Amino acid sequence: MSVQVHFHSIGASSKGSTEKTDFMYVKPREICYKTDSRTLALADDEFTSTTLKIIERSLASKGLYLRRAVIADVEELFAFIKKRYPSDIAEEISAYDMYRFIKYGHGLVIRKPDSAIVACLFEAGYDTPERTSYTLRLGVDQSLSGLNVGQALIEYSCVLAMQRGSGVKRGLLDLENYTSAHILINKVGWIAEAFYPDLKPLGTCFTICLPLDRRGFLGNRIDFARLQVYIDHNTRNRDYMIVSAEDIHTMNSAYQDGFKVVAYLKKGIIADENSFFLLPQEILYNNY
Repeated sequence: MSVQVHFHSIGASSKGSTEKTDFMYVKPREICYKTDSRTLALADDEFTSTTLKIIERSLASKGLYLRRAVIADVEELFAFIKKRYPSDIAEEISAYDMYRFIKYGHGLVIRKPDSAIVACLFEAGYDTPERTSYTLRLGVDQSLSGLNVGQALIEYSCVLAMQRGSGVKRGLLDLENYTSAHILINKVGWIAEAFYPDLKPLGTCFTICLPLDRRGFLGNRIDFARLQVYIDHNTRNRDYMIVSAEDIHTMNSAYQDGFKVVAYLKKGIIADENSFFLLPQEILYNNY
């Protein structure tokens, strides 16, 4: 199964939104992997350039070659997207849109040695006060399953946006896109800042975000062993919530009460069904 992420731009004025525009969150240290202090000590330009090289080398060791997309790639990329996404979703973005993303944001392409495109991602930048960077149309070929290619593309895009001065990554995540929820929320560190039980015509989804500084980029990745300890030492439905992915009513109520998703729980890991782990928003925003 290929990794597919469906992102859209959602404004703060959307009717019925529970969105909080403050994106500078920190998940509790007790549930996240520890950050290497040596990495935090690097200068900004050294950190971004080193991180990009590490990602490139990691992919190359798997026989995969990452580069920035160019205009000449548009036709081939458009065909790849149409193969990776359902037709109704693929048709929402035109070849002209891809041109704009590549020209004024960035596009990323991963190829195999035979030059076939096997993964891609695009970014659109916005002149908001925090210089929002939107990620969209992450597509990874099924043959690369298990190689963490989706995570590598997301991280690479985040670092490029940091280099350009963006303050936050944003997007929209379908509720049932569990593969992407695991990559984005658990492995990279995003949170679901708002929940939409029925955002017509897009359905049930979250808006998600990630602060684009080293603390946000490195310090919000879920450690499930530590998360279990946190659960064991805190009170459910007061200090945290675990909500089934199928329970839209409870999820909506949780967001109305100020809880936010900070982890996705695959069936059999902590929960007996696909679920989400939520924390009170004051825990996330008061300690940044």
